[in-house]
Amino acid sequence: MPSRPGKLGKGKPSKPGRHIIFTPRSVLSQMPLAFVYYFIGACLGTVAGFALFFTFPDLLAMFIKMWVHRLTIGVEALNGNYTLWFIVNNLVALMMVVVMSVFMFVFILRKHKVRFKSLDGMERHNPKITLFSAYMLPIGALLINGFLVNLFITYTLFTYGIEKTTSAVLLMVPHGVNELVALLIATSLGLSYLKILAPMIRSKQFGKAIKTGKALLKSKTTMLFIVLILLLVVFSGFVEGVLTYFVL
Repeated sequence: MPSRPGKLGKGKPSKPGRHIIFTPRSVLSQMPLAFVYYFIGACLGTVAGFALFFTFPDLLAMFIKMWVHRLTIGVEALNGNYTLWFIVNNLVALMMVVVMSVFMFVFILRKHKVRFKSLDGMERHNPKITLFSAYMLPIGALLINGFLVNLFITYTLFTYGIEKTTSAVLLMVPHGVNELVALLIATSLGLSYLKILAPMIRSKQFGKAIKTGKALLKSKTTMLFIVLILLLVVFSGFVEGVLTYFVL
């Protein structure tokens, strides 16, 4: 049986099958795996940037322009406040990774007043589909982030040369490191949830899994990492906003 919500995150040894171990250490143990997913996304971004530059350069340039235009739209909406825009943008992305990993899982398995019998039956008789859907958020966020960053770097390298690319990378480092750490922690938290919930999903103990998922979200370990993520995001957004304001 899973431990009560109050027991989660205290780090006390647990007997297998009786209590859930959900501590800061168990969350941080997922960070190497999270980094692997980020690295895969970064490699894919580099390959895509190289291929697109030599096959569809106009398409790549248009995509980069749209990405940069997203920045200006957000800044204009906030009356030119670069710092606030970056903080809001980063917070929304990272909170989706943390909370939505479990929220989507709970939503999929909760009892609907109006049932779609074919979909409901498919999910409940094929738990791998539910697991795949739940894993897409934390893993997908890392893959996309790594992909976009390296796509931008590759485009800058081929378009403007090594000198300007180096300058762009150096400008990204002060805030980029904090953003990456926050993203890795958020993803590790999501992966930790799913590592605990996956056996329950596979054995179709959906009621137990939902109850445990809610307890995980309310645990002290989750609160600790959310506070840490918030601090990293706010600091990163402040640095990124100041740098962008002076560069642009």
